[in-house]
Amino acid sequence: MNNFRPVPKPKHKRLKPTARERGAVSKEVYATIMEREHECCGRCYSGHNLQAAHLERRWKLQLTTYKDVCILCHDCHYWADNTAEGREWLKAKRDALYAKECK
Repeated sequence: MNNFRPVPKPKHKRLKPTARERGAVSKEVYATIMEREHECCGRCYSGHNLQAAHLERRWKLQLTTYKDVCILCHDCHYWADNTAEGREWLKAKRDALYAKECK
């Protein structure tokens, strides 16, 4: 009556990289953006508690490049990710970076 028949785990690996893997900031990208932003926050120009902030959501990216990331301090990063005004600022920053590349 209780025939327990467990199914073995599949042996294949995940084919598509996760959002975390696609959004990972490499050392080369981090060095490039630190040089571009002059080792300070891209919004308030603070030099303390700096973080790499994605200008576009990680799940939308195929691969993180230097044009998809900027340097922000912790407070500005929180503001940018959690307010509508901050998200608009990130979009404008991304548009400005892509426009600069086209010239």
